[in-house]
Amino acid sequence: MLFKPNNLLEYETVYTIAVDEGRVSPSESTNLSKASVIDTTYNANFITMLENDVNGDGLANIFVPARTWQGGTTGEGGTGRGRCYLFYGGDGIVSKNAAAADAIISGENNDDQMWGFLSNDVNDDGYSDLISISISYGNGRGRIYVFYGGTGDMPISGDIGAANADLIMTGSADNDIFLFPYLGDVNGDGYTDIAVPASGCNTGTGCVYVFFGPDFVSETSAGADVTLTCLLYT
Repeated sequence: MLFKPNNLLEYETVYTIAVDEGRVSPSESTNLSKASVIDTTYNANFITMLENDVNGDGLANIFVPARTWQGGTTGEGGTGRGRCYLFYGGDGIVSKNAAAADAIISGENNDDQMWGFLSNDVNDDGYSDLISISISYGNGRGRIYVFYGGTGDMPISGDIGAANADLIMTGSADNDIFLFPYLGDVNGDGYTDIAVPASGCNTGTGCVYVFFGPDFVSETSAGADVTLTCLLYT
């Protein structure tokens, strides 16, 4: 597992983090004295630490998804509600339990299996944003949650339910299976667009839903500006 640290460490250098039984900790082979040791207890599947800056203070942030948190089925294949932890960068970052995160975002339902990552600027306001996804939401329809960054020390903070996201996009049919979206200017108008792969739509052949910025609204995939549908191979 790799991450790119903020300017408290060597910029644009990739360091290795060792993961063992749900605990994320610096590798003994690297000098990460400024890094945080985070014990999530609930399956931190990966950790993202990029130059993305949610609050515009010039420091990167850490976003840790724990998709098996609280509830859900048990045993092999069990999932859970899912939860994501946000830690803001700074000289004061220290070893801590995930429960002490600056912001905690929790999935809506058991078995939602929520993941998340730091993204670039979705709404073109100059601040990085947070994106969480639930591939299992609503009988596999899938759902994407976007939390906008902004000014202030902690524009996203406290315990937050995923349903309170600034922007929510949902699959329109069971088993659409929304996956991680891609951001970029698709139509050349200078604004960020969102392209959402849905691996289960169109009877499993897959689709890509494209939503044009900048005026995003919470809606289902039926409201996409463009839908690209894969052909069934025979």
